[in-house]
Amino acid sequence: DRLVARCVDVFITGSKSAAVQLQQVLKLPSDKVQTIHNGIKLRDRANTILEIKQRLELDNFSGVTFGVVALLIPRKGHQVLLDALSKLVLDNNLAGHEFKVLIEGVGPLRQELMDFVISRNLTPWVTFVGHEENITDFMSALDVLIWPSIEDEDFPNVVSEAMGLGKPVIASRLAGTPEQVVAGETGLLIEPRNVAQLSRAI
Repeated sequence: DRLVARCVDVFITGSKSAAVQLQQVLKLPSDKVQTIHNGIKLRDRANTILEIKQRLELDNFSGVTFGVVALLIPRKGHQVLLDALSKLVLDNNLAGHEFKVLIEGVGPLRQELMDFVISRNLTPWVTFVGHEENITDFMSALDVLIWPSIEDEDFPNVVSEAMGLGKPVIASRLAGTPEQVVAGETGLLIEPRNVAQLSRAI
């Protein structure tokens, strides 16, 4: 790493958070690191909002629709989210029509997470939708995106994509998300792994 650092004029990072870490690890002067946030290009919707909601069985639902877009792997924080939902339902004695959380994605934790939802009687609030071919379609049908990651992130494109569609975001205060989400204005930031904070934010 030190050899590479001597041969590089400028390092480019996707977030200021990553730039700070890189400076610390390689002991770089500030003028040797430049941040350029990831850009996004929103795909066109393939279907109308009504068609999307009908496919997701939301056309007759009047509550708040939350969504998560991520691989079903530990670092994406799905278990923290489900713990927060369990707390939210129990603390408020909810009936099942107030909100829905649609979990998009596939991965090795799918069965474990689905079993947890069943064991905690969260099925009225949580739906696993699998892989969505057109994420723009999926996110267009949401009211709010939840990004509950707990580690190993930089500047998540899905947060920018949701915001590009005008959706507020509840996100872990992790890596570059404070550079994306203006807390209290374009969304809410919560500490990673903090079940109580995520429950209150939802």
